[in-house]
Amino acid sequence: MKDNGHAAGVLSWCTFAEWLRRPILERQVLSQVSHVKVPGGAVSSYFLALAPVDKLLLALVTMVSPHLERHWTHVLADSCRLALLRKYSGIYLDTDIISMKSLLFANFTCFGEGGFFNNGALGFHVIHHDFLLDCMKDFVANYIEHIWGHQGRKLITCVLKRWCKSNNPTNFIGKECNGISLWLRRWFYPISYSSWERYYVPWKNKDIESIFSGRYGAHVWNYVNSSKERKIIAGEGSLMEYLFQMYCPITYRSVIQSKNHSELLKA
Repeated sequence: MKDNGHAAGVLSWCTFAEWLRRPILERQVLSQVSHVKVPGGAVSSYFLALAPVDKLLLALVTMVSPHLERHWTHVLADSCRLALLRKYSGIYLDTDIISMKSLLFANFTCFGEGGFFNNGALGFHVIHHDFLLDCMKDFVANYIEHIWGHQGRKLITCVLKRWCKSNNPTNFIGKECNGISLWLRRWFYPISYSSWERYYVPWKNKDIESIFSGRYGAHVWNYVNSSKERKIIAGEGSLMEYLFQMYCPITYRSVIQSKNHSELLKA
């Protein structure tokens, strides 16, 4: 996410399922950003207003037992983005994607790691898009919570195979497939999953320019770091510090540089 007001069209509140669990400090920081809408209330209340077909997902989340689900928060977030994008259109980005450039308001998904198309960066410029309906039907019909990514990147890739009428939708990377642009991995994933720690070491300016110039965003692999707890330290000169200074100045000043915060922001 970008906090200086230039990330036009981002459906920031699409991540409310995760947002409601976030610390007060992070909510206070985001509340300072004029183009971010801070939601309140229970998760289920947002789905009650959705069209009947969207309530397929509501039925799913009310039937399961969250405390028994291994990846429940992530699965719920997967369902939220599909339902809300179909209802309202817009752009969804994972909260650990730093927005670097205004996005085109178009129908798109992005190629990710492991040969899958990712659901961490999605855009649809029309409401009630049939691709999202197909995704939601597949989500409910083939629900397998305990397999990591089954309701996310694997679902998107599976539906794309039908949508593109091809067992190998990677043939359409950099092109359009039935009205959906399949963007190159480098637009949001300039550093791969296996090399995520490169974000926490200093870089030369010329290397930053060559890797990140013209990119829409940088996915910083927050989930991987959750077990490592690498931190952004002011004055250390890491790539993460540079990205926060350039694209997240409010967060950088309020959290990373602040002398009053109780803990450093974990990226």
